[in-house]
Amino acid sequence: MHNMPGPPATGREAVLKTIESFLKGWQRTEWEIVNLAASATRAPSTRLPLSKVTTPAAGC
Repeated sequence: MHNMPGPPATGREAVLKTIESFLKGWQRTEWEIVNLAASATRAPSTRLPLSKVTTPAAGC
């Protein structure tokens, strides 16, 4: 099953190129912890990613 936009990346170079395309313009991500619970063997949490990404204007 493939649930990503675009074709699957096959091979090391294709995977690196795909990752680089997602990271272009990425400046930072801060995680806000909304809920956190813990037991002896589990620690479920709800996290909210707050990312800052700059992208070029359309047509650039």
